[in-house]
Amino acid sequence: GILTGVLRIQQWGGRFNGKYYKVYDDVCVHCNKCVKNCPVSNISVKDGKFTFGKRCLMCMRCAFECPKNAIKIGFFEKLNVNG
Repeated sequence: GILTGVLRIQQWGGRFNGKYYKVYDDVCVHCNKCVKNCPVSNISVKDGKFTFGKRCLMCMRCAFECPKNAIKIGFFEKLNVNG
């Protein structure tokens, strides 16, 4: 019961922090690996601009799969998850 409650914080945190994800356009090579690897289809691209929705699970697959480390992961920007 306690563990379930603690893990639910990640779902709320993902919805909150996910809004602050950002792609550094000057580094991004538009391979779209982040879009393809998001398990909840939270990332969309329109006219070359990336948008992150409110369904984020904070799995960080988008950042893990980015070959150029071009994704700022919200409040965890200083956390280098890609190498």
